[in-house]
Amino acid sequence: MRAKHRIKITVAAHAAVIAMLYLPMAMAVAAAPVATHQVKRETAQSDSAKSHRDSMKDGLRLGEVVVVGQHSDFGLRSSQMSALSITPAQITRLPTLLGEVDVLKVLQRLPGVQSGGDGASAIYVRGGDYDQNLILLDGVPLFSAEHLGGYTSAINSDLVDWVDFYRGAFPARYGGRLSSVINVGLRPGDFNHYHGLVNVGVLSSRFQCEGPIWPGHTSFNLGARVSYFNLLTEPVLNKVYDKPASLRPYSKLNYLDLTARVTHNLSDHSQLTAMVYWGRDRKSAAPDSSSSGEYTMDNKSTMSLKSDSKDRNNWSNLLLGINWDLKLTDYITFHTGAHYSAYRYEMSSTTTDYMHNYNKLRDLALTEEMSSSTQHSDIDEWQAKFEVETGVLKGHSVRAGVTAGHQSYNPTVEMHKHGTYSFYTLDPNTPVRKDDDKLYNNTRVDIDTLIGGRRYNFTEAALWLEDEMQPWQWLRFNVGVRMALFCTSGKTWVSPEPRLSSRFLLSSHHAIKASYSHMAQGIHRLTTSTLVSPTDVWVPVTDVIPPVKSDLTALGYSFETNPGISIGIEGYYKWQNNLLEYREGASYFSNSDWRNLVVLGKGRTYGVELFAQKLKGAFTGSVSYTWAKSLRTFDRPGQEVNDGQEYYANNDRRHNLQVTLNQHFKLRGKNSIDLGAAFTWQSGRRGTLTTYSVHGLRPYSNDPYEIEVHEKDYSYWIDGLDKRTRDEYYRNLWYYFLDFATYRHPNGYVMPSVHHLDLSATLNLYKRWGSIQLGLSVYNVYNHRNVSNVFLGYKSGHRVLKGVCPFPIMPSINFGVKF
Repeated sequence: MRAKHRIKITVAAHAAVIAMLYLPMAMAVAAAPVATHQVKRETAQSDSAKSHRDSMKDGLRLGEVVVVGQHSDFGLRSSQMSALSITPAQITRLPTLLGEVDVLKVLQRLPGVQSGGDGASAIYVRGGDYDQNLILLDGVPLFSAEHLGGYTSAINSDLVDWVDFYRGAFPARYGGRLSSVINVGLRPGDFNHYHGLVNVGVLSSRFQCEGPIWPGHTSFNLGARVSYFNLLTEPVLNKVYDKPASLRPYSKLNYLDLTARVTHNLSDHSQLTAMVYWGRDRKSAAPDSSSSGEYTMDNKSTMSLKSDSKDRNNWSNLLLGINWDLKLTDYITFHTGAHYSAYRYEMSSTTTDYMHNYNKLRDLALTEEMSSSTQHSDIDEWQAKFEVETGVLKGHSVRAGVTAGHQSYNPTVEMHKHGTYSFYTLDPNTPVRKDDDKLYNNTRVDIDTLIGGRRYNFTEAALWLEDEMQPWQWLRFNVGVRMALFCTSGKTWVSPEPRLSSRFLLSSHHAIKASYSHMAQGIHRLTTSTLVSPTDVWVPVTDVIPPVKSDLTALGYSFETNPGISIGIEGYYKWQNNLLEYREGASYFSNSDWRNLVVLGKGRTYGVELFAQKLKGAFTGSVSYTWAKSLRTFDRPGQEVNDGQEYYANNDRRHNLQVTLNQHFKLRGKNSIDLGAAFTWQSGRRGTLTTYSVHGLRPYSNDPYEIEVHEKDYSYWIDGLDKRTRDEYYRNLWYYFLDFATYRHPNGYVMPSVHHLDLSATLNLYKRWGSIQLGLSVYNVYNHRNVSNVFLGYKSGHRVLKGVCPFPIMPSINFGVKF
């Protein structure tokens, strides 16, 4: 259980339901006395069965209370596979980027997990998308777990007690997402003494404190973080970067968050907890310009192009949760809770393009075009849950529960386009006259589009039952079923979800595990796959947009030996259906309903994962390698993407190697030093790039007033044609408006592989009043230029692809005091 004492509710009806479900087995063991049941069961203890050793101490009538339950056991003897439990020590020992301790970056070093980019904390699990991860902070869903544009997570590690990570074989108690479950438990505060820490780093500062509110009965744990990238870190990096201008997109990044937990012991066996989390991010990219310079199209006319852009990105999370746990007997425990989670997201972008076409005598054409977009994603979720655990039946650990909640979404996209097209005399051989400055034509175009702008509501409910059983010593399995419902206006989607996970013990050190799970998800994240201008909008299921579904099966082998060494290999295959993507050529300028811009398809992912780790002793570490493929197919009539042919997903990254090493050295007294090293090598990200540029053109004409342009008159100019061919086009055709990019071959471009070595050293000095930590870390020691993103720019009048390397060698230092 998550605490030493669980809130127990003596409700006879609940016990009766369990007895009816297992009446035949109950009759078989009815004659056996309750005392014969094993108190310490060899089950895969759930995330709720946590040991909070400081949860209930002195102050109660019985004094020190016996710990109920143990930490999650996903080892050799457990039926659970594709899961790992992470401790706070594992989180703090790894080298970090700019000294930021990050829970999600620790998970990125596990098998089957890919990062969203170099230095980013976003994770993609077994070919799933980012929105397919269920991230629970003390039981409350966190819709966006990112700070600083994704370079650190929103989870404050100072308050973390444990992390359970499932990348497959999902127990029936979890639902609503397809790819992973990240369950983060917050640590209760000390019930008798006050403690705290202050940590100052180059990117942010952290503060944490805990202690009793009512000694022995009520405690609090509070943590806060604030960043100052633009005040401290950016000026330093400007001296390191060979092109400081590349820091402009990060020049106004900052975040602030607050996490708090209050724990109250109602009685020896009853506990009430409440938590709150609030986090806010602001990102305002400085204006950026790109110019092609002058380019001579022929011997008479010259063209110049210029583009200016600026962006703003804000998002926030608010989480409120309350849980009441009660232990009725040694074998029956009840959990009741409710939560509220709110997510707010806004991104705006403005781009202005200029084209000047002229010769030595006069201007021929002057074009100015401004495009802007603003995207909003508002999510509100209310949910209540009830769960019961029982071990009354010998050889069985039964869990059952029900959840019900309401979700509200407000996806909105506002688009605006303004263009001014000015044409002078179109015949360069016409003699110069006094009124040559007069425009023959001045055309202005304005387009405004609003997508969404209304709330979508739906109710989500689920009823689930699971049983952990061991009929023989060599066989253990967890079987369960979850019945999920998604109710929208005029439509109810029903999803029965069977789950099965099994373990076959070959010997005391060897086991084979197999699993199957079916999942459904009622939320979609619409995202572009272009590497140039990605956009995200969150939308729910509707009466015509069904839930996303997946089937995941896995087979693995596990080996464990002393001292704490484990080795495992797993192979998996996953099918997905009702995946949502934008149509080819979809434009918010052309349609005011997002449902008309999307298509439904399917996907499949398969791979092999290797993992070895050593957790005990002064020397610890792990090695993880994943080989995987992730593919998509959109071939439904009228909804084809890539002509209905299968193509690679943008999260397809073939190879992923992670190596971590840690060494603990004892110094005089309690003092110590910890050394850490981490190596990463990953295949490059996939994305969609322009394959050619399209220019609106009109036939050459001696009539300067002829400005009508028809679709049949358009011609296509492919980047890369030799100069002679281009000049031939220019002699016979005149520009009508600016060029724009078109896209083919979805996710056909693969960026270069990413690899870097990171080192860290932490000195721990213990004093009578507390301790001091002095940390030094170096990210990307050998200064490899890892490209995290690409964009289209100009060079010598031609469009070229340019890469951004935000993280060259990055040393950092942090100083912390615990008291």
